[in-house]
Amino acid sequence: MDWRSIWDTVHEFMITQQFVGFDAWRIAAAFGVLVMIYLARKYILGILMGFLARMSKRTDAEWDDKLFEAVRPPIGAVLQVLNIYAALAILKLPRHPTNYDAISNKGLVVALIVIGAWALTRSVGLGTHFLTKLTAKTKSPLDDRLVPFVDRVMRVAIVIVAGLMVLQESGVQIAGILAGLGIGGLAVALAAKDTLANVFGTITIVGDYPFDIGDWIKTKDVEGTVEDIGFRSTKVRTFGNSLVLVPNDTLARSAIENFSRMFKRRISFRIGVTYETTPDQMREALARVRDVLRNHEEIRQDFWLVYFTDFADSALEIMIYCFSKTTVWAEFLAVRESLNLRLMQTLSEIGVEFAFPSHAVYMRQNDDDERMRFNERCAAMLQERRKDSEDQNAGKSLDEADRRGAG
Repeated sequence: MDWRSIWDTVHEFMITQQFVGFDAWRIAAAFGVLVMIYLARKYILGILMGFLARMSKRTDAEWDDKLFEAVRPPIGAVLQVLNIYAALAILKLPRHPTNYDAISNKGLVVALIVIGAWALTRSVGLGTHFLTKLTAKTKSPLDDRLVPFVDRVMRVAIVIVAGLMVLQESGVQIAGILAGLGIGGLAVALAAKDTLANVFGTITIVGDYPFDIGDWIKTKDVEGTVEDIGFRSTKVRTFGNSLVLVPNDTLARSAIENFSRMFKRRISFRIGVTYETTPDQMREALARVRDVLRNHEEIRQDFWLVYFTDFADSALEIMIYCFSKTTVWAEFLAVRESLNLRLMQTLSEIGVEFAFPSHAVYMRQNDDDERMRFNERCAAMLQERRKDSEDQNAGKSLDEADRRGAG
């Protein structure tokens, strides 16, 4: 038997014989396609993927390496699905009584949807990786906690969308499902209104970054140190050592005063000295107070004020306005204490006394002769003022007449 006769026998067998309803040659062709595409996927695609991997590693960027690792398995899965679909197309599946050809087409679409969702979820991991590196550079731990939350939300959203697409390709009417989800979602939203508001408040806090853990903050409702920032609420330890949980929605809508963000702390007060202080003593006192501020190592020198401003009820008041270099509360109090002691020392050296609220009662006898002398002196001074005023008015009238005559 020569090769030609063998070929004719095999050819006749392939054309005439059938197995489980399929022509033998179709089965052989489908098997051959499976083998060829498998070999192509294993070797040719392997070579191509290896080349792309080497090219991505030559670049300084990290994202291309991560992206390649994320999409490599889905690409292999797509080729495998196309391999199976090509083999089924060669077999020519029957259409009666059941349209297996249409089923294979829908199966191809469903498989591609699932693989696409798989690729997207792996790509979400790539985004999460870079977000984690970005949030690690910030001081706030809240954004570090948000990254896994955002990762899970995006993955769940991809799965839900892919599931709806699969149901639609399977012939399920998803309009009713979406309507039911809309009604259910509305009910859930109404029930979880406060929770959702706090979640959005958390996003606002992360975006604005008004405070961090350990900061001393003050709102209209609470004042203390931030201990923890959660998804729903923020824990604030008050100075009375009680723990207050403030909803993030409330914080997002409140005016927040952050004392820990100050780069200097204000010192503003007045000191009162007695009315027995003479003008020269006051000038020397002002000069000495300015010297104290100028030479104090913990007082900022970019701006400060010292002025004699008021005649108060019981004292002559000197305004002092300056800023300390430190913002730490205990250190700030130590600076104020040091400043007060230096002021007391320097004013006592020139005999200037601090005033305090008091009333002075003066007992004196009436001196009618002295009162008459002051009265006559004031009358004479008033008469002189009137005479000077009349002389000035007469001079103005003559000047005006001269101008009219000249005209």
